[in-house]
Amino acid sequence: MSLEADDLKKSGKVCVASVTDKIDNRILVHFDGWDERYDYWVDIRSPYIHHINWHQENGYSITAPPDWTKGDFDWAKYIRIKSRRIGRPIIPADKTLFETRDPMNFRPEMKLEVVDRKNQMLIRPATVIETDGYEIKVCFDGWPNFYSFWIEDDSPDIHPMNWCKRTAHPIEFPPNHRPASIKSTCEIPFCLGQGNAKFLSHRNHTKVGECPYRTNNWLLEDRKQLRVTHEQIVTTNGHDPSPEAAAPPPAGAIQPDVPAPKKIKKELDEPSPVLPVSRSSPAVLAAKPTQEPPTSAPTITTSAALDPLVRTALPVISDFGPRLKQSYRLWKASSRILDRCTDGLSEYDRNPLRWSVDEVASYVERFPGCGLVASQIRDEQINGSAFLSLTQDDLVKYLDVKLGPAIKLYNRIIHLRLEVEKHFLKF
Repeated sequence: MSLEADDLKKSGKVCVASVTDKIDNRILVHFDGWDERYDYWVDIRSPYIHHINWHQENGYSITAPPDWTKGDFDWAKYIRIKSRRIGRPIIPADKTLFETRDPMNFRPEMKLEVVDRKNQMLIRPATVIETDGYEIKVCFDGWPNFYSFWIEDDSPDIHPMNWCKRTAHPIEFPPNHRPASIKSTCEIPFCLGQGNAKFLSHRNHTKVGECPYRTNNWLLEDRKQLRVTHEQIVTTNGHDPSPEAAAPPPAGAIQPDVPAPKKIKKELDEPSPVLPVSRSSPAVLAAKPTQEPPTSAPTITTSAALDPLVRTALPVISDFGPRLKQSYRLWKASSRILDRCTDGLSEYDRNPLRWSVDEVASYVERFPGCGLVASQIRDEQINGSAFLSLTQDDLVKYLDVKLGPAIKLYNRIIHLRLEVEKHFLKF
């Protein structure tokens, strides 16, 4: 079923979306043309989902899928093309399915118990400090206002007072009401060393750079991991033969869109490890024996099937959309302004992997706002091979680079990796 859905990051965008799953009165919203890390579960009475053409009726523009190439977006044309592509009719969500709930009656100064968004095993006492439609702004009691954040007013992460007592869940003390026996083990005064921003599997941290409540880490947007990576995409030519798949849906019910029969993405029962990729031959994945004829057997496409340059650029092109080759071209075009910073520099006379510390620092100094980073590179003795191994998170967390310069430098790191592959590696 197709519908319109809001981007939950308060960007003001209304996007083309589909229902891909349903449990009781909650549906899983998927933005068409994007991977599932942006999906979200929502109540069917949520204000964030709408019938088709809601954007026209309310004066909004709609964000088309990234692979839409037919000019201005038109729902009738889109449903017709999508239905023809997947070989079955698409059900448009109409007005009769939507009954938006009223906002909750929260008011400033109300007391709550709220899940810590950086340490979700912890629940802290909090106060409502502001309301805005279907959202409330809360701040943990005894914490600076800098740590206040917005949350949906029907979120499962907010609870009434004494909820922890009734459910026997421990609740954290506010910093100004801790017993004297509880001492902070972190440089951040209200942190007790719990959680780890760098290693998510660790329950504690010992370095201030790993503290979830350090300014850079608190502001860093948490992104869901892909349930299916590019290495686990399964392509098949068969239909799902199960009786459940053939059963007709109840009339008038919101139903999820079943993946297209000719190309589906699904979780592997036991994800096969990706074998090391040889420069001279493609990677081969072990597959389970099958009774199907070879022509209909699933084939697993790995990143080894991609152009090596596209594979190298995957960390920065995944947000451009699912069509990787097109995304690579878009990324290259958007990076041209940074290319101008090194015009006239013979940067490829020598392999960047072999650059000295001074050569790396001189290269970094050419980019706007990166002068201080060059000094840090000299202080930390980061040579070419070390520089090209850095990630954007490494720049922010370990070199204390501001987010803007970190984005520019990571763009250049990927650029240099590509140049190394083009000029200094033999395929």
